[in-house]
This record gives sequence, structure tokens and C-alpha cells, in this order.
Amino acid sequence: MMYHNLGNSVVLTNWEHHDSVLTSIFPFAKEEELKHTSGALEPQLWREVPYGFAHRLPEQETIKIKFYAKNINASDKLIEQITPQAAEFAHAQAYKLMCDELTKGLKNEKLTKIAPKELQSTDSDLASNSAARLARTWQEKIELSPLGAQAILNDVVWSLEELGRQLHTNPGYLSRHLTLAVPTSHMPNLMAHTGVLSSAYDMLQATYPDLKIVAISELDTGKQACALLVYADKSFGPAGYFALNQDPWLADIGSQNNATYCQVTLPSIHLVLTKPEQIVVLEDI
Repeated sequence: MMYHNLGNSVVLTNWEHHDSVLTSIFPFAKEEELKHTSGALEPQLWREVPYGFAHRLPEQETIKIKFYAKNINASDKLIEQITPQAAEFAHAQAYKLMCDELTKGLKNEKLTKIAPKELQSTDSDLASNSAARLARTWQEKIELSPLGAQAILNDVVWSLEELGRQLHTNPGYLSRHLTLAVPTSHMPNLMAHTGVLSSAYDMLQATYPDLKIVAISELDTGKQACALLVYADKSFGPAGYFALNQDPWLADIGSQNNATYCQVTLPSIHLVLTKPEQIVVLEDI
């Protein structure tokens, strides 16, 4: 873990966990840098205006979290010793903020939101089963129909086709730069086998081998779970960013009773959707 000494303080760097699921979809970026991005986003034929940063990001108080550690060595040495743990702590707390921001971001009116289709079948036994015919959620489709896995696959393909229409791009090309984010609670449905079919997960991998499928525990819109399709490549860039006002830092804030009291200061984090047209939300799965 790298750090820079600031007296009895250190700036926590490499704390973001760039391999994390959320930052792979919406990278971290500094707020001051992002404010100038709008001028650099060139309008394309299918865009009315480039989505940028015409106003300052919403104000949010910086979060400060205190804890203490027993003095083993000098104070500055102690700060160095606990920096890796502090960085892990900062990441865990930031992840919660990011999930909250994502939940709020999914309600953005500029995002395309579609609902899963009711189960369609010509099977006579299924046709007489009204509960199965009306199955809409992934759990219902898996439990009630031998065609449940195919129905889940169809929901994802339908979402991908909608994204293709928005971007005026072939869905097959889109899949090479696409991430499907699914709530962790719904991954068993995605991977379940029904009837003689392979799982929807296996069929998606076979049809779109470059499609990235990730699980996010907190993926919901406040009421119902949802899946998220996000497109990004070098030409189009990310669909959005987690904007930071600073890096987190760790400070020695005093000693008492043979203990050093420390404080981790977290940045304010906001999800800014620069290109909502690159996102489709599959609601109420």
C-alpha cells in the first residue's frame, strides 16, 4: 500500500480497489477534472446534446470516522503501520456510499427502463397454467416453467436489443463492450437449469462470449431488484463516473490513556451519468 506522509497524516492512495465490480462499470474520477469534461464530449449524430457537467455536483458533507489504536511505537510509526488497514476500511465505507449513489442513479429519468416480459409459450400444459403464463419475475419463471431459463435469456437479449436501438449499433458488436450487472440474490436464477435447457447464464456466454456478467448485492431501485446493462468502449467511454472531491486520508488526532486516536476522512462520492443512453435498466426481475 502506498502513502504520502503529511506530518501525522497520510493520504490514502490505491484505496479504490480498481478491480471492484462497481468501479469497473463506473470509474472513479476527480470532481475538478470532470467539470471540464462537457466541452470535450463531442455530439454524435444520434445525440441531441452531449451530457456533461453544466453545474456543480451536489453538495455532500465529507464523512469522518474516528477510531483508536494502542501506542506501540512513536505516533508517526503507528500511522504508517495502520495505513493498509485504514485504506481497506476506507474502501469498505466508500463501497456503501457508491451503492447508495447507484440506487439513486437508477431512478434517473433519462435512463431507459424496461420490465421483463410475461412468459410466452405454445405448450398446452403451460398454456392451461395461468400462474406460469403470467410469470414475469425470474424466480417465477424458474419455478413455474420448463422454459424459465429461456425466458430469462430473452429478457436480457431484449434489453440488449433496446440498447442497440438507442446507440444505433449492432447488438452483437455491443456485447463486446458490455457489462450485465445482476443482484447477487438473482444469480441462482440466472444459473438455474429448467427442463432440458442450459441455464440462461450458459446460453448468454455461448451467444455473447465477450459479455461481462457481474453480481452486485445492493442492486435495486428501492422497491424491486433490477438488472443493469452498461455499455462502454474506448470510442464511447464510460457511461458515468463516481466523482470524488478528494482522496481519503488518515490523521492522528490525539493521544489519551496510551492510545492514539485516528480519523479516516472519506471523500464525498457522487454518481454522475454522463451518457445515460449507454445504460438500460431491466426492472422488477
